Amino acid sequence: MMMRYTNLKKTLKRLIALMLAAFMLAGLCSCENDTAGEVKDSGDMIKPKALSEQTSAITHQTAKLYVPDPGFKDAQVSIQSVAILPSENVYSAVVRTLLSIISSQNTDISLLSFAFTGDIANVNLSCDANEIGEHGVFTLAYCLTNTLTEFSDVEYVNLLIDDRAVSFGGIPYGAMSRFEDELATEYWRMTINYAEISAGSVHQYDHNAAFYYGALSDPLLLGEVRQISYSNLDSALTSIIEELAKGPRDTASMTRLLPSGAYLARYNSFDTENGKVLSLYISGDIDDFSHRNDIDKELIRASVAMSVFDYYPDCCQVSVFFDEDTAEKGSNLHRTEFELLLGSKLTMYYPLVDDSKIARIDAVVPAYQDADPQILIDGLFDEPSQESGVLAIFPGDISAEDILSINIFDGEAVVDISQKLLLSLREMDATYERNTVFCIVNTLCRSMDVGSVTFLVNGEPCGNVSGRLNLSEPLMFNPGIVK
Repeated sequence: MMMRYTNLKKTLKRLIALMLAAFMLAGLCSCENDTAGEVKDSGDMIKPKALSEQTSAITHQTAKLYVPDPGFKDAQVSIQSVAILPSENVYSAVVRTLLSIISSQNTDISLLSFAFTGDIANVNLSCDANEIGEHGVFTLAYCLTNTLTEFSDVEYVNLLIDDRAVSFGGIPYGAMSRFEDELATEYWRMTINYAEISAGSVHQYDHNAAFYYGALSDPLLLGEVRQISYSNLDSALTSIIEELAKGPRDTASMTRLLPSGAYLARYNSFDTENGKVLSLYISGDIDDFSHRNDIDKELIRASVAMSVFDYYPDCCQVSVFFDEDTAEKGSNLHRTEFELLLGSKLTMYYPLVDDSKIARIDAVVPAYQDADPQILIDGLFDEPSQESGVLAIFPGDISAEDILSINIFDGEAVVDISQKLLLSLREMDATYERNTVFCIVNTLCRSMDVGSVTFLVNGEPCGNVSGRLNLSEPLMFNPGIVK
């Protein structure tokens, strides 16, 4: 449903521009605290005309943070005001705020990158995090995980330090779900598990990690957490390829990139000063499968490599070879070289064909763009495929330019529409009008995590539309018209 992002060079340039903008504004956004309220995603600030004089490009939301003590042995809950930069989602803003508090305790840990894919938050910290020791890193992982899983759509946190998976005595943390017990209990459980493995009393152990599958509609990767059991490098690598070949559980938005008969033929492993380098040789008609399904083989390599990186804390580079490849095809690649391929799901709503209700359709965008309301505007105006069973939201004479702006203020979306779009709504029958409006409202409520949507017309308050649908008051998510 959404536009395809195949030109990675252009994407990289846009990412660099966004990062530079964020860095320039970072000095304006020191940590603020003690503000009551509800945690909502602020999205990107595109100011309506009537409000442009009164608002800042930086918004503030309150969040429940789990903050480590100065010795990184315990944690306490703190309600903090979070400054959200333009083009930054609320998740990365919360992490940045938490790290700012930690930095005030003379431990300068910075956020290198953040990506939200599937229901997994990938948090990549600077190498300064290694200075707080294994116990300190575990405490930090506890705090980050419980802070981020306060959000209903975050189920797992994948913690990295300087692009590497985090480990406890060489055992990877994996994709962490919410810690339900106290920090001391969780740490004791981890040390017991490590002692059993080190003593050889446990020969096989379970591990949660993210596996990366292809998005159905775009050449991007989406993460899905699986649990596998393994005892050594051989069995783990074999299990990873097997799980990728099985395909995802979420077949509504993901697809497998390896054929069902793919297998690990062999691998090479050697140590360098920077860590372990792995070369994987995969067989199973990959060339024919990728050709028949129009899958870029570089995306398959990325799927395998990203899944392997999440399993091995000491792995710094991965090469992936297929049967027909020459030596230069699978040159050693770092994790960061694949991160532009990570996707994030947005929830869109469209009118159903021959029905009075609307339907939910998940769209996939590059993970670093999921906080940009312009992406939502583009999606609302995309032409649905005939197979989707849904209609375009707007009539043909309405274009994206008729949504003048989308802005988020303290959990409320403000949508400024043109007079032309308002007149078009007035000409619709009651059902079509309602569905059109609530496709916008429901999409914003789910994709931008807002509680209500207010409409303006050319920057001014909006009145009733033909006396049927009251647009002068904020509208909330409407589950009753979703099929």
